[in-house]
Amino acid sequence: MKNRFIPLLLLLSVSAPLHPFAETITSKDQQTLEASSQKIVLSLKQGDLAALAALVHPTKGARFSPSASVTVESDRVFKPDQVAKFSKDSKKYT
Repeated sequence: MKNRFIPLLLLLSVSAPLHPFAETITSKDQQTLEASSQKIVLSLKQGDLAALAALVHPTKGARFSPSASVTVESDRVFKPDQVAKFSKDSKKYT
């Protein structure tokens, strides 16, 4: 069986500032976040990597972290074109 990279996304509903200096999330921001989260989950559920890639930031990419915390130095970051090709990518990312 071919090993594949299976992305796992932790989706959080934010109702409080992420940082003491951050502005409070508005209800419109909350709705946008929830709509984006639903699109991501649906893309993963359907295995539609092209749709998932379309949701990835074009320059910042999508960051995958093996833990609950973000480690900029070691987390894997994938650009949209890489996400679109996950099903054809046999490389193991560890």
